[in-house]
Amino acid sequence: MKKQMNNNLIHIHLDRSNKQTVPDNLKSEIALQIGDIDPDRAKIAFCGFLFKGKEAYVFMPRGSSIKEGALTNMEQARLLFQCLTKYCRTNESFLQKEGKSTLVGNPQILPLIVEILNDYKANGIYTSENSFTRRGFQGKTDWKKTIGGVNPHLEDEEVIYPHLINRFTNSFFSNEVTKIHYSILQVIQMRFGWLLPDLESFTFGQNNRVSNRFADIGIIKTELMGLYNDSKIHTLKMLLRFMENDFNSGKNESVSYGFSDFQYVWEHMLRSVLSPTHAFSDMPVPAYREMSGREIRKDQKGQRVDIFLYEPDVKKACVVDAKYYDGSSTDYAPGWPDLVKQFFYAKSLTAGNLKHEVSSVKNYFIFPGVSRDASPDLVSVVDSSGHLDSEFPPIKCMHVSPEQIIKSYISNKPLVDFRRKLFS
Repeated sequence: MKKQMNNNLIHIHLDRSNKQTVPDNLKSEIALQIGDIDPDRAKIAFCGFLFKGKEAYVFMPRGSSIKEGALTNMEQARLLFQCLTKYCRTNESFLQKEGKSTLVGNPQILPLIVEILNDYKANGIYTSENSFTRRGFQGKTDWKKTIGGVNPHLEDEEVIYPHLINRFTNSFFSNEVTKIHYSILQVIQMRFGWLLPDLESFTFGQNNRVSNRFADIGIIKTELMGLYNDSKIHTLKMLLRFMENDFNSGKNESVSYGFSDFQYVWEHMLRSVLSPTHAFSDMPVPAYREMSGREIRKDQKGQRVDIFLYEPDVKKACVVDAKYYDGSSTDYAPGWPDLVKQFFYAKSLTAGNLKHEVSSVKNYFIFPGVSRDASPDLVSVVDSSGHLDSEFPPIKCMHVSPEQIIKSYISNKPLVDFRRKLFS
């Protein structure tokens, strides 16, 4: 699917697309920009953006609807851009420390270009300021220089200065740093402006300045050495990051950012939109008995559930496992290890002290996409005697549109109706 807008050709694909459905030139570009795709797998694991010159390749989350008549290519790309920008910004420390995010490409550009634009909206274009002083009674008085350099006299017991030393400031809009700032804003607008609707109203004018990346980095570093204004320092440091990461190289530059495993983003978004989630304080944990007879609790080896929901008024709970699986067929349904964890989570809420807080538990797998006739609906455990529902309460399978989750996530509006449906 292709749609041309603002000289950008937007191609929409799905995460976990079969390699056979992806053009060879795109597979080569993915391998070049974000690393070679696992040759042992038949699918491309990537959710995010890949730019090559004027071409934009967008890999939407699996289960997204990319058929004509739904959202346009640009609308889908904007949704994903807002989603990844928010996730990378709010989870920055997690991404840096845990390494579980499987971020690939140039993910730092996501929050950076938004930060540069927000700074421009708040503070305008960068200007260098040259100050000078002169004698007189106009301007802002520099009392330190006045007291130190002007001899006063007394008149009616008052200290009178025959003149003051005043400070004046000239702002120059034509300095090199200002031009660099303009050029970066123009690059952002040209390459990424179609992803940011509010950027369309900005006009940065024409700038025919020939940029030299290394020289421009030197200019900004020199400017920083003489600055004491925190706001201006912040602006220049952002511009420096933009150039040091080589996002300002030109029309043929390749830029990519996204995730090779969107599972972590999917879990995070579901946890956010199903708010409020709950943390039971007395979950069962393993206790090991030593040969000496001493028993030691291992709280750090306890259960780590994706999402707990709880309604204390009726003492009902839901155990939710966010599954970033292909939920279109039972052939791709979760396996026995995933089922065992869910059965045990539900059992833990009705054992020990928690049985006084929880009267009933519902168990769910939530998949991205729309359910079909062949999609899993309920998971039960059976043997030759039939269903073993009393020992293993069935797990309900739910499907939800990734677009719906993303819209709720970026707007900070919980899916109240969907949460209510889980308890019904």
